Amino acid sequence: MIASALEGIREALEDYFASLYGEAAPTVELSALMKQDGETDLETSEKQVIMTLLNVEEETYGTVRDYSNRPQHIKLTVMFSILNEIDYTEALHFLSSVIQYFQANATFNLDNLPILNDNIEKLEFSIKNLDFQNISGIWGTLGAKHMPSVIYSIKTITYTSTNLHVLQNI
Repeated sequence: MIASALEGIREALEDYFASLYGEAAPTVELSALMKQDGETDLETSEKQVIMTLLNVEEETYGTVRDYSNRPQHIKLTVMFSILNEIDYTEALHFLSSVIQYFQANATFNLDNLPILNDNIEKLEFSIKNLDFQNISGIWGTLGAKHMPSVIYSIKTITYTSTNLHVLQNI
C-alpha cells in the first residue's frame, strides 16, 4: 500500500507540474537520493523533483485496550527534493510549486486520486517542521548534499487483518 500511495501522489504531482510548466516541467521521481554503495542513482543533468520515503511510524489514537489484531495506522514522512544543478532559482520555483500543490490538495482519497489502494480511506499532508540540526542530520544520514527540499508527514494508511491477505499476494 505504501508504494501504491506514493506512486499515485507522484503521478498527480507530475501532472500538476506538466500543466504548470509545460515542456519546462521537471520529472517527478520516487527514488532514494543515493544507492546503498554511496553513488547517486539520479540523472543530475535533468530537472527533477525527487520523492524520498524517510520514515514510517505508527500513528496511535487514544488508549488501545485490545492488542490482538488491532488496526495499525501508519504515518509516512516523505521528503520532496529539487534537483536542478543548472538553475538554483528555478529549483526554488519548483519547490514553491510543491508547497502550493499540497496546500491546495492537503487531503487525497479515492474521489480525487482514483489510483489509491481501496484500503486507503484518505491521505492527509502536512509540512513537518524540523530545526536546522535535524535537517542536517537527515541529509547526513542520506549521504547526499543539501538541495532545496520540503518534508511532509502523510497520514493515514491503515493495515488491518482484513487487508493483510492482499499484501501477501503482491
